[in-house]
Amino acid sequence: MNYTDTELKEFTLSRLPYWAEPSSILMLALSGSRAYGTNTLTSDYDLVGIVAPPEEYIIGGKTFQPVSVVTDTMDLKMYSPEQFMQMVTKGSVNNLESLFLPTIVLDQVLAPWWRARKAFITRSTVASIKGYTDSFLRRFGDLEAGDQGSKRRELVTTYGYDTKAAVHAYRWLYMGLNLYQDPSQLTVHMEFDQRAFLKRVKAGQIPPEQVLADINELLATFIAGEAQLKDTLGKVPDDLPSSLLVDIHRKLLTQ
Repeated sequence: MNYTDTELKEFTLSRLPYWAEPSSILMLALSGSRAYGTNTLTSDYDLVGIVAPPEEYIIGGKTFQPVSVVTDTMDLKMYSPEQFMQMVTKGSVNNLESLFLPTIVLDQVLAPWWRARKAFITRSTVASIKGYTDSFLRRFGDLEAGDQGSKRRELVTTYGYDTKAAVHAYRWLYMGLNLYQDPSQLTVHMEFDQRAFLKRVKAGQIPPEQVLADINELLATFIAGEAQLKDTLGKVPDDLPSSLLVDIHRKLLTQ
């Protein structure tokens, strides 16, 4: 089933705490297969975003709990600005890439974040990409490894490997190798044949031994330039995360 942007916003709002209003959604981005054109008819919607909590969560004693909702068609994760910034600063690729993807909602208070987003592509980002890929390879074809849910176990049983995780591994490595060409962009511009190939991987049409060999070859290429790439990227400027958070909190408190 396909959803409109309005329906995706309505779904998100319905899963947020009681105090949330439409204007509380500062960012809502579509990630995963539907963002990169590798989705199939049965692909779910991966949504990640930022919500503006009331002032008692900003300057009071209340702590906002991240919203994580998984249904048959939706995988939603929403964070406060502070939580999102913490994850981006640590190098979380899943969060950082959303700053480079087309957005369903983007409030102007986040404009400084977009202008500064390139500064968050760091050596930690490189380590995160490698870590995600290593995690997949450890779980490849293993029903007992990691936190395999029932759907992932079914994929391993049916195809010999977790086809959804395999697509993620390919995409992470494509993203990492793209950084060698342009270290200012954390996204993947795939050609038609690449997207078609990943759809076949997701459908379990590529044998597990070929997938494993491909991913290991891509990983070896990535590792070969890893040290140089880390030196090129450096780290997040010390005062940048705090200054961006102070700026957005001031704006939210005076709205």
